[in-house]
Amino acid sequence: MQTILVAFLVTAAPVAAQQYTARQTGDIVQLRDAGHDVVVSIVPSVGNIAFDMTVKGQKILRWP
Repeated sequence: MQTILVAFLVTAAPVAAQQYTARQTGDIVQLRDAGHDVVVSIVPSVGNIAFDMTVKGQKILRWP
């Protein structure tokens, strides 16, 4: 039983890790959750504050 559990954990970890990606273009870092179709854009040099966020293609972050 322990062997099956260990085999499951070893094979499940890489699949879960593929759900999230990070891509840097210049100063902008885009964090993507493919499973939920969410993209958050930040500029770390200014601070870890999101300036753009989309969920399923819809912009949900609004500035006052």
